[in-house]
Amino acid sequence: MMIMNRGILLIIPFFLMPALAIGMTGIEHWMSAFGNSEKAWLALGRIGIAAPYVSSAGLGIVYLLACNGARNIRYAGWGVVAGSLAVVSIAIIREGTRLAGFRVQAPSSRNVLSYADPATLVAVACVLLAGAVALRVAIKGNAAFASAEPKRIRGKRAMHGEADWMKMPEAAKLFGAAGGIVVGENYRVDRDSTAAISFRADQPDSWGRGGKAPLLCFDGSFGSSHGIVFAGSGGFKTTSVTVPTALKWGGTLIVLDPSNEVAPMVMEHRRKAARDVHVLDPKRPGTGLNVLDWIGNTAGRRKRISHPSRPGS
Repeated sequence: MMIMNRGILLIIPFFLMPALAIGMTGIEHWMSAFGNSEKAWLALGRIGIAAPYVSSAGLGIVYLLACNGARNIRYAGWGVVAGSLAVVSIAIIREGTRLAGFRVQAPSSRNVLSYADPATLVAVACVLLAGAVALRVAIKGNAAFASAEPKRIRGKRAMHGEADWMKMPEAAKLFGAAGGIVVGENYRVDRDSTAAISFRADQPDSWGRGGKAPLLCFDGSFGSSHGIVFAGSGGFKTTSVTVPTALKWGGTLIVLDPSNEVAPMVMEHRRKAARDVHVLDPKRPGTGLNVLDWIGNTAGRRKRISHPSRPGS
C-alpha cells in the first residue's frame, strides 16, 4: 500500500503536466480572436502561446502545495520535476520544429536562434522555476515549506543571557564521532523532510534522517561530564541515548536499568569488545545483591544489634 501511494504521487504530475500542455495547444488562435486591433491580436496571441506551459507550471506548484504535509511528499516533488522536464521537452521540440523552417530563409549572418519566440522562452523559464521548486521539495520534503525563523534581537548586555543554539558544523567539530557518549545526531530535526508530521516508531517513513545522520559524541575530555536528557514517557530516551552510548562507550559503564531493557541489547556487543559484563537481575536465581549482608560482620556491630532478652543472638 505504501509503495502504491508513492507511485501515485510520482505518476500524477508526470502525466498531468504534459497532458495539460498538449491539451491547450492552439489556444492562441482562440485568444487572439478577442483582439480588436493588430497590437491586441499579437499580445493575446503571445499570451496564448505561453499559456499551456505556464498553466502546466502552475499545476505543478498547486500539486506540491496540495501534498504539503504528506509523508511521501518527496515523491510528489520528483514527479513534478519529471513533469517539468517533459513540458520543457515539448516546448523545445515545438520551437525547434518551427525554427527549422527559418534555416533556409534566414540570412547567413544571423543565428536562427535569434528568431526564437519570446513568449515561449518566458513560458519555459516559468516551467523551469516550477521544476526548481519541486527539486527543493524532493530534496527537503516538508521542510521546504517551513516558515522563516524569527529574527533574534540581542541587547548590548547579557542581562537575560546570551546563549544560542550551536551551529551544526561547530557541533560536529566539538563532538566528534570518536567519542563514546552519544549526544545526538548531526542534523536539525526541525529542518528534516518529516518535520511537519508526527514521529511514529512503527512507520519508517516518518523517521526522516533519523538513524542515518552522523552521530555527535562526547569523549568526556572537557567540562563537568554531567548531562541530562529531558523527554516524556515514551520519548525514546533509552533507544536514542542510553543504548547507543552503551554500544560506543569503551570505558567502565554502570547502568541502572529497572525495566531490564538495556542489558539484553548491549551485553553481547560489549562482551565481544573484550569488556566484562555483570548483570544483577533479581529475577534470576543466583544473581543479585543482598544489601543486608554487611550487617553483623564485625563484633562491634553484633553487639549493637543484639537483643537484651536474647544474649546469644
